[in-house]
Amino acid sequence: MSKKINDVSQLPEWFDIEPYTQWRDKDPHRAVCAIYGRIYTSNFIRSIPHDYTGPLLYDSTISSIFSRMADASKAPLDYDGMGIAGELYAAEQRHRLGEDEFAEMEAGDDSSDAFVEARKVVKRIVGDNFGVSPHSNVRFVTMWDAMAAMKENSALIERIEKAASCLSEERGWDIEDVRHVMFSHVSLEDLNDFSYVNINGTSTIEVRVEGIRRYLLKNCSNKFNVSCVKPSEVKKLFEYRAAAYFDLTIWASLTRSKITAKCMASALFPHDDKFGELEMRPSRPVGKFFRRLESEKEYMLKLMKKAEELDSLNF
Repeated sequence: MSKKINDVSQLPEWFDIEPYTQWRDKDPHRAVCAIYGRIYTSNFIRSIPHDYTGPLLYDSTISSIFSRMADASKAPLDYDGMGIAGELYAAEQRHRLGEDEFAEMEAGDDSSDAFVEARKVVKRIVGDNFGVSPHSNVRFVTMWDAMAAMKENSALIERIEKAASCLSEERGWDIEDVRHVMFSHVSLEDLNDFSYVNINGTSTIEVRVEGIRRYLLKNCSNKFNVSCVKPSEVKKLFEYRAAAYFDLTIWASLTRSKITAKCMASALFPHDDKFGELEMRPSRPVGKFFRRLESEKEYMLKLMKKAEELDSLNF
């Protein structure tokens, strides 16, 4: 049975709304990512089954997470919250598998050593070509990318190969010429939504960047369209203190508590009568905004993309 939190005096000692209000000088994209991390963590907690025979999480895990949250609350928009989600996942696995099986799983995970050794070997093979970071948003295409894309498009490749062979035999044309024309008109994409763009290697960096910009605007405007999201919606994340809201939501979930609308309003807006208990209802602007953040992942991702376009939050 959940404990009802009616007053701000019942909230954790580390919670202070003041740091959450200091957002105008923050980097827009980084600050929005910090909020996204909290939403991700909050949703993950809700996905953990609550029908365990024992406690949901170990006391040591709870203490560690609350310590993280206390540290993060001092500079909330500089902390992404993903570390908490990772610790929660490990705790959930430990509880589900049991200590012995979880310890065996952890002991058998030598992926870190494997990655280090694999990097050393391939570096000896490719020499100066080594150094591509696989985790960057913009990077050179790797051989793994190409092989994965070929595998994922294997059915399409087979269809085009058959069509090229038939056309070549029917018209008496060179098979390689036909294959070249056909495959040259099919863009290479994979299931992870990556796009591969071929850039003239002899041009300057400025020319390449402008060429990519024009290409994306012409061919990918619908795919990356965030025109439906306004800068004012990004601003709501901070005006409504979304980071504080989700920190308190995470805390309430972990302590099996329920914060009343009146208490939440008082915690988020202690000196603003405009945002009272009624505004926290799902049918009102603030409550509706929070519900949308929780339930519509695509909307939050669009807010993140829109934040990348902003130079500052001072508007």
